[in-house]
Amino acid sequence: MTYETKAVQELEQKKAAELEVRNREVFDEILARYPLRDHTANFNLLVSWAGDGVLTIAKGEYLLKRKPEGLNPDVTTREALIDELGTFLRETTSEKTLSAHDFKMWKFRAGTWSLRQIRAFRKELELKRQLTTVEQARNYLTQAAEPKKPSIPATHVCYPRSCPLVKSSRRTPGPTCWN
Repeated sequence: MTYETKAVQELEQKKAAELEVRNREVFDEILARYPLRDHTANFNLLVSWAGDGVLTIAKGEYLLKRKPEGLNPDVTTREALIDELGTFLRETTSEKTLSAHDFKMWKFRAGTWSLRQIRAFRKELELKRQLTTVEQARNYLTQAAEPKKPSIPATHVCYPRSCPLVKSSRRTPGPTCWN
């Protein structure tokens, strides 16, 4: 294996990972618009039916509205999502924290929420379930707040930038090409 083939493989892996992240973001947006179950089978089904492996909102909407023969996504209803969320909420809280009356009122309020709000509340509850201590929450927040360092592809050779020609009638002191 040479350096070039290794660099090409790394670049392909990076592009595949970026495509996976982009497809996941689009799938999350589709979930916010349509009552699909949030699992890998639906994601893989939509990506495979997208044609070129790139899932877009337009492709997802087209597939879910027209439902071509052979496309059978796992569909649910808003009420079923709210019931699942209610059981999840009931499991995570005690009777002292959430009384029967409060739970009934929560379920009534949740009936007015959009799919996006229902799924966001579910993610919030799952995160609270994972982060049980203050230290875990602090570590999670510091990891999420760390700035992403831009990486330079291995195939890109970095040369210093040269100054462009300045065609000005006035002379300006110092270099003019550095931003």
